[in-house]
Amino acid sequence: MLKERVNAKECLLYPLKKVNGQFICVSWKETFDDIARNVRELKKRFGPTAVLRNHDYANNGLLKNLDRRFFNCYGGVMELVGSLCWGAGIEAQTWDFGNAHSHSPEDIEE
Repeated sequence: MLKERVNAKECLLYPLKKVNGQFICVSWKETFDDIARNVRELKKRFGPTAVLRNHDYANNGLLKNLDRRFFNCYGGVMELVGSLCWGAGIEAQTWDFGNAHSHSPEDIEE
């Protein structure tokens, strides 16, 4: 399934930037310069923990933890426990059914 997603004809092959409500094609250099400028400014104004690192996606290849190294060098950031989907699902279930108290998984055998 991941192979089909990565190789889909709709897959973007170049960066786009929204300017005056329209997406325009920009260079990779401009894109990375914009990102670098923005993360430097965020860190300067609010500190490194103003960034939330969400590392919960389908790509588990060789570069899986490269972002961890980057953010450690950045000065540390906020990290999620679990995933955004998992937390949202638990919250929705709580709103629908109330708190769910149950036994510990170790108690199943008993």
